[in-house]
Amino acid sequence: MNSQKLAATLFGLAIAGIFGSGIYYIIIPKYANTKVANLASGREYNLKLSAMLAGPPGPDGPPFTYKPNIHFPGMLSTNSLGMRSPELAAEKKLPRIMLLGDSFTFGYGLVEGEPFSDVLAERLKGVAEIANAAVSGFEIQDSTAQFLRFVDRVNPDCVVVTFVSNDLDDSRVYQSGASGGYVREPRVEELKDGIFASTTNLNRIAAMEGMQGETKDKFIIKFSKGSDYLPWGIGPFARKRWEHYKSEFAKIVNAAKARNARVIMYTFAPRQSPIVGKLYEVSQEFGVPLAVQDPSLDLNDPQYKLSWDPHPNAEANKIFADRLLRVLVGQNVVKAPGVEALAPVAPMPGEIEKWQYEGKAPARHTLKNSVVFMPREEQVNLHQAIGGFEDSLGLLGPRAIVLLHSERPVSKLRIRAVSEGGGESDDERTLEVRVTANEPPTIFKIGKEARDFEIALTDAMKEKVKLEKETTLVEVDLRDPLILTMALETRRSRLAIRIGRIEIY
Repeated sequence: MNSQKLAATLFGLAIAGIFGSGIYYIIIPKYANTKVANLASGREYNLKLSAMLAGPPGPDGPPFTYKPNIHFPGMLSTNSLGMRSPELAAEKKLPRIMLLGDSFTFGYGLVEGEPFSDVLAERLKGVAEIANAAVSGFEIQDSTAQFLRFVDRVNPDCVVVTFVSNDLDDSRVYQSGASGGYVREPRVEELKDGIFASTTNLNRIAAMEGMQGETKDKFIIKFSKGSDYLPWGIGPFARKRWEHYKSEFAKIVNAAKARNARVIMYTFAPRQSPIVGKLYEVSQEFGVPLAVQDPSLDLNDPQYKLSWDPHPNAEANKIFADRLLRVLVGQNVVKAPGVEALAPVAPMPGEIEKWQYEGKAPARHTLKNSVVFMPREEQVNLHQAIGGFEDSLGLLGPRAIVLLHSERPVSKLRIRAVSEGGGESDDERTLEVRVTANEPPTIFKIGKEARDFEIALTDAMKEKVKLEKETTLVEVDLRDPLILTMALETRRSRLAIRIGRIEIY
């Protein structure tokens, strides 16, 4: 294997172990008691998995795949195509269902018989064949390349394209023709607004700060303990990624239709997630049904996670299999007596608007020349508008989060703010400020003249914001309780609290 292929392979391994889960850092608050030393289990698993990876299978193939005919007892077996599936029959006599996706669909951390593809294959024995073409770390262009590589050899009757929330959000910038394809992390200035909340921004921050190894692990665990830490979106980058996703998804849909195969989109996100709203738009554009995760399954619950990693465990995969089987029955792909058919997502009244609003509300903008970011990159996150803090597409939200880096200890936060009217009285508004996640707020009354307000960091706050050595990362959560209580349609009529400057000392 040449150095470029090896680099692609190793990047695939890193993605498999770190980025493969669409909820890695969303669910880590309940996982935060895990010691850094316990992450060795994941590293050991990844080292074994890396030995089973192969480099690009040709110029048009994905950047990495699994070797064919692997038989590693208690961990992984692949068929002659390199898929985590039983060998397909030499002569096709049963309907075939092809699964595309990343670590969730591959079954990261699971032994044979546990991935939902295996459970589904057992449930459909004698009724249909399952071809699981998923690989940990795949993005949509990789799944597309994998599909086009195998479609004529598998000859599927149905193609299930699975979606995990990080399929766009955790993606490195992808450049066609580049070595390995994935060329860099998104720049901070690209992470400004968007449609959905990020799941691995802590990895990005760590990368930008040059953290590696145990230092990076400690940082990620330490700053993942807040229940709603870093709800960034990714704006211009996100929109480009969605266009990229749709262009690749179109290749799958068109190639499948040319072969009279059905396409189903299946996401592991719960129905109330804003990402479902965006996926529904995509599904409607391409005329494919969308199915969502079982509402009874909470992937934040430790009972549904691996003991050493937040990926879904065998119990969760049984629920995945049951849900997908209902979808397949509902789409007349297979017949399974006694299985209740599941219809695709059809929005209820007001649901589309709710998806749109909640998906945009966490978005962040740049407040140029107003946020002190010491000493490195330009800070992003905050934009001011009539009616409070504005999101990327003009809807008005009640809160904004600002991140401040410093290469020295900090003891004080200073905010300059002014009311532009429309508050509890003609000359006063209320601003709630929290330093670090889940801290009680400091309440400020903001008048029509600009004033500086200071918050002294307690010892507990200082401990939470401290990184390695003298470096700190301060999260400032600004909330506007007046806007929070308003109906969406009236928010634009109220004037904002202006944040003139945010500093740490």
